[in-house]
Amino acid sequence: MKTLTRILVVLLVTVLVGLVMLPLAQTGWAEGLRDSRPERALEGRTERPEMLPAGVGLIAGLVKPALFLLIPGSITLGILNAARRRKKTQAAKKAVLVEQ
Repeated sequence: MKTLTRILVVLLVTVLVGLVMLPLAQTGWAEGLRDSRPERALEGRTERPEMLPAGVGLIAGLVKPALFLLIPGSITLGILNAARRRKKTQAAKKAVLVEQ
């Protein structure tokens, strides 16, 4: 039961962090990521963009998803660690009060 509770808490916090980050989809930065296809990138431009080596595209293709997964995950872990520390300090305070 304890494991199920932890899983549900992690899921809930992850969904909340994802919802908080949802407005990023409306920014120009996100629009630039969506319009990264070459035929769309050339619209309205007279010069051709420089061709990047294939390795750069491969690395960028791995880094982008990793960042988008690591940022909400790190925030979630930070929130959980803060909650655990708070719980431990409250338990320690109760133990001191019981001893007195």
